Amino acid sequence: MRAGASPSRVALVSLCLLAMAGCGGRSAPTHFYLLAPQGKVPSPAAGDGNAMTIGVGPARLPPYLDRPQIVTRKSQDEIGLSEFELWGEPLTDGVARAIAEDLRALLPSARVALFPWVGPRVVQYQVLVDVVRFDGSPGGPVALEASWRILGEDRKDVREGRFTHSEPTREPGYVALVGAMSRSLGALSREIAAALPGR
Repeated sequence: MRAGASPSRVALVSLCLLAMAGCGGRSAPTHFYLLAPQGKVPSPAAGDGNAMTIGVGPARLPPYLDRPQIVTRKSQDEIGLSEFELWGEPLTDGVARAIAEDLRALLPSARVALFPWVGPRVVQYQVLVDVVRFDGSPGGPVALEASWRILGEDRKDVREGRFTHSEPTREPGYVALVGAMSRSLGALSREIAAALPGR
């Protein structure tokens, strides 16, 4: 700085430099979340060769949910995208995985596979889930609306249904929000498990 600059000018320049340094500082940390099963998933074991075989997936989501950011509902007509609260996997995969794990816990004698399944054995029943709405707000309820279908080996519908559920988050924050979303899928899984033939 040139000689003779006034103290007020020096102070102003110093404040500007500090502000610029603050802008270049560290940003908020990013958090990643996964949907969790609601029951204890049994350890894989050599099961009965005649056990029911269930395939889960693919799950479908509306485009507004098919993104890395966790979507929150601000109003009926407005949603929010979290900048630092992200899914640790594609949400379509997470929904199918959580339902499959819930079904394993609910039906411990059944064999449950995720789409696309491999191997020579064809699944007896395929569970398809088409999500219409799956969002909420931290501290508010989570809404899950979905239709589901159970297909037989001949690819024909065996059962189908429409599921609507509201789950309280119980406390503010994204951990509680994701927990409520996991519980909502657990409720959906219970409805699907009860609808499977032979149950």
